[in-house]
Amino acid sequence: PLTAKAEARLNGSVVMINSVTGALGDAAFNGWASVDLSSKPLVKLDLDFQKLAVAATRSTGSSAGQPWSSATIDVNGLNYIDLQARISAAELKIGEARFTPAAIDATLGSGVLKVRFSNLGAYGGQADGELSADASAAEPVFTLRSDLTGARALPLLTAAADFDKLDGKMQAKIAVRSSGTSQRAIMANMSGTAF
Repeated sequence: PLTAKAEARLNGSVVMINSVTGALGDAAFNGWASVDLSSKPLVKLDLDFQKLAVAATRSTGSSAGQPWSSATIDVNGLNYIDLQARISAAELKIGEARFTPAAIDATLGSGVLKVRFSNLGAYGGQADGELSADASAAEPVFTLRSDLTGARALPLLTAAADFDKLDGKMQAKIAVRSSGTSQRAIMANMSGTAF
């Protein structure tokens, strides 16, 4: 559940939303937002959380052998709005993985969504990277670039993949690209490098 309160006022075609406070579930936040309605809506958003938890599901042994879905993933909605957002948190939890601190910047323009994270605290190390989705063409294109340095392997791999056989300092670099309108197509078209 989301609860929030704010001060809102209209300045020409811009809706200013100041002194935003509230909670998403039990995660308290504060910040500000604005919406420019002069043409294609442009949403600007800056929210700061103390702790933010995002539910994430992971394959279990019974579903690991299941094929990737051929159901269509519709990302066409990315073409109808523009966005500039910054979400920060003293602690971010995605499924069982924990990052402290976390700051994520997102931009959406002309159907291209870019989500950037830098200096993300990751198990004693740091992560930097960018995820993008380009919905401006008939077939969407997805890219991921990420660098992880100095993270403790055991808690990271246990949280991410239930892998508990390795510990030490870990480095990882991922640069992948794909296109497609379903999980199956995206996985079949995947190319890039992982280290």
